[in-house]
Amino acid sequence: MALRQWRKPIKPYQLKAIMALKAADEHSCVNLIATEIAEQVQKVYGNLFTHIVPIPGGNSGSKRSFSVLIAEAVAKQLELPCKNVLVGEVLTVGKSHPKKHGFQALYFE
Repeated sequence: MALRQWRKPIKPYQLKAIMALKAADEHSCVNLIATEIAEQVQKVYGNLFTHIVPIPGGNSGSKRSFSVLIAEAVAKQLELPCKNVLVGEVLTVGKSHPKKHGFQALYFE
């Protein structure tokens, strides 16, 4: 399920926007993103899932990356546990880049 996709004419601006959101200290947009995801998951899947697993996109050295923060917020809104079972299981060198890795935030089980 995709809520957003790259739009070729404005993709450079979309990439800059995502990098700016990820770089912001407060991550004030996390709850807005999580609300949109949680609402769509409820509409499409109802109460099918038992927990949320964040999918780290690359790694900036932080166990609480942008995608993990979003997954934790979605889990809270859906009143599900968030299990960080993939932390340390992905590439730990370099930084994620939305152009190369997309913007995958979570996996539902």
